[in-house]
Amino acid sequence: MPASEESVAISKAWMQGSFLPPELLTQLDPGLPSGCIGVVVSHSCDLANESMDKEPWFEWIPAATIDKADKNRMRSRSPRELHLAGAGPGGSHLGLLTKDRHIHSRTLLEGNEPVGGLDEPSTGILATWMSRRYARTALPDAFNDRRSRIASQVRKLLDRGNQEHLTGLWVMLHTQEELKEEAYRIALRGTTAKAATPAQKASARALFDEIVDLLGACPGIEVGHDELRSEEQFPLSDLDVFLRMDDWDDLSRG
Repeated sequence: MPASEESVAISKAWMQGSFLPPELLTQLDPGLPSGCIGVVVSHSCDLANESMDKEPWFEWIPAATIDKADKNRMRSRSPRELHLAGAGPGGSHLGLLTKDRHIHSRTLLEGNEPVGGLDEPSTGILATWMSRRYARTALPDAFNDRRSRIASQVRKLLDRGNQEHLTGLWVMLHTQEELKEEAYRIALRGTTAKAATPAQKASARALFDEIVDLLGACPGIEVGHDELRSEEQFPLSDLDVFLRMDDWDDLSRG
């Protein structure tokens, strides 16, 4: 490291999803309500970087302990509010708001150790939720209006038990224009996990077919092609033309 660079040495125990110790949390935000937990949002690699010039800050967000996790705020469904069921100390439920996120100097982590943290699945959900603040699929309003009539039916299907085998829903429209009378011609693709068993793929296929039928029955939407694939068979080139229907498939992502 060049002599001109300021360095920082923090514990290797700090990772994305770590909980801040109460005394540090009070120092960072003395006005937080009692019982709040500080959750580190910054990526683990950024936390471990020795250079303050390259990574001067760390980001964290307060999480309130809540009595019940609302499924409408779980699994990144809401870009502004997240509930994590059983992810807090002692299996408590946590509630977070994106507007509450904080940024502070990484030097404040020196000499401190985390007091627990989120498990790996919850950390992944947190990272996805934070990213959705800046990256959400944008589809034409006219297309969204036409499929809105089946949204509750699709959500009921996706909210059934054991439907996690359908890991994503992707759509390609023949145009991104706002159409008044012309039908949107679409191709729909579903994905399954790489390690899905034949039985799990069959479960995903049945669910996917139901969604295809519902979309195809919407006035002003024509499903020209549909296909269910393993995630490992989804080429990166398809990301240029297929858009993730993340307002629906959040339920199938666990």
